[in-house]
Amino acid sequence: MLGDQAETFLPSGDILPGPGGRVLRMTISDRLRRVGGDVEFALDDMWLDHLFARLDAKHLRRAPDSAPANVCIPVTMSVHVVSKNMRLDELLRMRPGDVLPVRLPDTVDVLVNNVRLYRAALAEHQGALWITSFEPVE
Repeated sequence: MLGDQAETFLPSGDILPGPGGRVLRMTISDRLRRVGGDVEFALDDMWLDHLFARLDAKHLRRAPDSAPANVCIPVTMSVHVVSKNMRLDELLRMRPGDVLPVRLPDTVDVLVNNVRLYRAALAEHQGALWITSFEPVE
């Protein structure tokens, strides 16, 4: 079977992206054969600029007879809002209805597919939490 031939490749520290670099991960799967895996590309600022320039150019130069692209790439965005240190015995004694006092931070980490990409401001408005002012992380 194809999946039996796959080997895990662990990159060495000297090829990981430096500050400002990003990791582009593509998940590839074949449901029929029940195999899949991830391909990761470590891109520095120069390669990111090159990639985005080509993507922008393709957006601007669509052929007149081509159908509009209907590309939808799903990603999962998560925001780390709060964490609390506590003793294990306190955790084990918790019951429904217990209240944990926490303080909301001014800024939060924003992750896309479990990769920290942004730092954002956390705001409250009429009882709802909002994230705004996204800044890329280095």
